[in-house]
Amino acid sequence: MAERLRDGRRVTKRHLPLPGARHREHAHDGGLLKRILLPLAALALFLEECLWEAVTWVGALIARLPPVRWLERWLAGLHPYLCATLLVLLPLNLLPLKLSALWLVTHGHVLLGLQTLLAAKVAGTALVAWVWRVTKSQLLTVRWIARLYVTVLRWRVILYGWVRSTPAWRRLVELRGRVRAWLG
Repeated sequence: MAERLRDGRRVTKRHLPLPGARHREHAHDGGLLKRILLPLAALALFLEECLWEAVTWVGALIARLPPVRWLERWLAGLHPYLCATLLVLLPLNLLPLKLSALWLVTHGHVLLGLQTLLAAKVAGTALVAWVWRVTKSQLLTVRWIARLYVTVLRWRVILYGWVRSTPAWRRLVELRGRVRAWLG
């Protein structure tokens, strides 16, 4: 026997909800996104902006070292696909360090494990950023990498604009201004 609606009509496909659709009373209002994820993204972008000058300064000091200058010249001469392979493989070298951080956390050394993980993340990010900076001109000669790069930049602009329009971002910028004024 066919199912019937409250008014007695037979149920047809047009009465069934679309896959993944929610009922109006359970409509998604973006609460999780607005309350948790956007403030976290604002904090991450804020920290990036605050730390960028210091990290750039330290990177410039390291780049002056003769072995680093030699390595940069060597990287600049590599084939684009070898440069792309390096970008993928270099962070994998830090996997043992990240696994040891996980081991430390699971064996009760939470603070040391988190510090190890943070150090590995910072080192990996710095290494990839440095290799990208040195090899960017070669990498962008590969069509699909250039297209991916442009797409990522477009999304970055959109997401940064979205995060910077949040109240959390405005509060962080205001706090930074107060701290800078207090420091002199």
